[in-house]
Amino acid sequence: MGLRLGEGLRLQIGDIDAARGRVHIRDAKGNRDRFVPLPAATLQVLRRFWQVHRNPVLLFPNRLGGLKNARLATTPIDRGGVQTTLRKVAAECGFKLKFPPICSHRKAPKPPSLLRSIGVN
Repeated sequence: MGLRLGEGLRLQIGDIDAARGRVHIRDAKGNRDRFVPLPAATLQVLRRFWQVHRNPVLLFPNRLGGLKNARLATTPIDRGGVQTTLRKVAAECGFKLKFPPICSHRKAPKPPSLLRSIGVN
């Protein structure tokens, strides 16, 4: 979808427009709202994820009170925890990227450029 980490973590259930296949990104870079396409496969994953926590507002609620209490959370998942987990998963997958770096403060690289960076033609 091409979101920055902060944009993704702030997503709310009402930002997902399944009928039009898009996501409303609020207060994006430059304090502007924008819409990004929502692939059907991503929508299915988000629906399954929501069924796990069932928070009525947040798409990615924090789990400080455990998974059972995620439905009551009023703040999103911690940014630092997401970055740490992303780095661990990348290392476990054997990615040793220097450019583009595995970090979540940038938009994700497009798949072809990511594949080229790890030596796949």
